[in-house]
Amino acid sequence: MQRKTLLGAVASFAASAGLALSCSSFSGTDSTAANGDAATEPEAGDAAARAEGGDAGAQDPCATDAGALTGKFLWVVGGFDPGNNQPLDTIFRAARHCDGSLEPFVKVSTTIPDATVRGAGALLGETVLLVGGVTAKGAKDGLVQYARFDTAGELGSFASSFNPLAATFRPVFAADSSRLAVAGGSDDAGMSASVWSLDSGTPTVKSLPILLSPAANSAAALQGDTFTVVAQGSDGGSSLLQLSLSSTEDGWQNVGGLPGLFDCGSASTAKAMFILSGYLANKATPRDVTVIPLTNGNAGTPTVIANVLPADAYLPGVTIERGFLYVVSGSTVSYGELNSAGDGLKSSDPFKVGPTLPTRDAPLIFIH
Repeated sequence: MQRKTLLGAVASFAASAGLALSCSSFSGTDSTAANGDAATEPEAGDAAARAEGGDAGAQDPCATDAGALTGKFLWVVGGFDPGNNQPLDTIFRAARHCDGSLEPFVKVSTTIPDATVRGAGALLGETVLLVGGVTAKGAKDGLVQYARFDTAGELGSFASSFNPLAATFRPVFAADSSRLAVAGGSDDAGMSASVWSLDSGTPTVKSLPILLSPAANSAAALQGDTFTVVAQGSDGGSSLLQLSLSSTEDGWQNVGGLPGLFDCGSASTAKAMFILSGYLANKATPRDVTVIPLTNGNAGTPTVIANVLPADAYLPGVTIERGFLYVVSGSTVSYGELNSAGDGLKSSDPFKVGPTLPTRDAPLIFIH
């Protein structure tokens, strides 16, 4: 597979596919995504006026029938096979109902040419990005792979590029509809504090101010211009760091402390970051959900909801869509309903188990 520079390759790929890389933000969205997740959650006031799979003004099937198909799918891209100790190149999707439930998963024909694991990934507009990670041969060479959805909603073949900034393993990352922000990671020298973003509107890779302390294997959120990262603290705990992407000269701000947190998955709404499973204060928390309130970029006191997931989740793929939190880990797919404010779970037992998948950890998941 031929490799080019990142800027040239993405630009030429976009032109050949007829893709305008300047993507507008989701109108009325209430969600961003992190650590492999891209989420689109229309606000409650828009739901009746907008079909999930159509244009504004179209009839929403969910307005009259909670069991109706939405026209969108939960996509599960790649991941890691713990049994065979290797990255996976397969991609699955499951049709989504308005009540959050899913049809059985179906493997699609598109595969990942160079399967990697523990890199960054996102859905930016109509383009799926897989950045960095490690291959089955152990290579960590800054590979960037990308594929575009066509007008029928089918995922095309992956192309590739190369960029030294993307040579990252186990980074912390978050995305919105047009931008992927990546922090930290680890290499042979240890954990990193480097930060960069990829903006689909140019497209450009932009270096950003380094973190106050390194970060890897933890959580992040991207809300407007505020990039929030859970970084490792010097005392064995974690620090909640924030950077304004519109005024990066102000640098990172430490806005609070947390118990040590790593090996987790996360996704966010406009009101909160949801961090799932992993390890908290060096204790395995495979069924816990930690909720950090986020109000206008300001972080509140975290709340741990213990043992709420229906199955153990290690390195889960996580995304949020129209008030539902989806979790993929191992062979288990579960989904739980959020409260109407989007800053917590709807009930003490909100999760249901969906259809199974071939076993995989750390996949990229999103709704499209």
